[in-house]
Amino acid sequence: MAERRLKFWGWGYDESSPDPEEARAWLKRLAARTGLSGALDLSPPKLTELDLRAPRLEVPDALSRIATGNAYERALHSYGKSYPDYIRAFGRDYRNPPDIVAYPEGEEDIRDLLDWADGIGAAVIPFGCGSSVVGGIEPMVGDAFTGTLTIDLRRMDKVVEVDEAS
Repeated sequence: MAERRLKFWGWGYDESSPDPEEARAWLKRLAARTGLSGALDLSPPKLTELDLRAPRLEVPDALSRIATGNAYERALHSYGKSYPDYIRAFGRDYRNPPDIVAYPEGEEDIRDLLDWADGIGAAVIPFGCGSSVVGGIEPMVGDAFTGTLTIDLRRMDKVVEVDEAS
């Protein structure tokens, strides 16, 4: 059985997208509330429709077990889940994806990723669940960095230590 994949353009999993009839009903309600109608396209974006720029960074062999530059991961980590994020996603606007996405599994992986990013002058963006509604996960770092590394923390899934004094 294939692993369930999160939608790169919104909440939930790929298989939980609305069918065309549901999308038309939603569009009708949206048009009634906003006065918008006509050329609104509610079809979710497909990965093949995105014009992702090539990654500016290359994953070193030592990190290839936890890091990737593949298109799905880069699209998934481009936006949060706010209304403006959805508008850009449905507009197929993925002009600024992260260059590399990593899934560390422990402290040593984090150290290796940060050492690598520091050594090549890359910006590092932490990614919790991706629910950001304030743009905090967007890889908009300008020209001061060689590229962006998004560190997805979902595999950091246990409490290792509790500092009771803090």
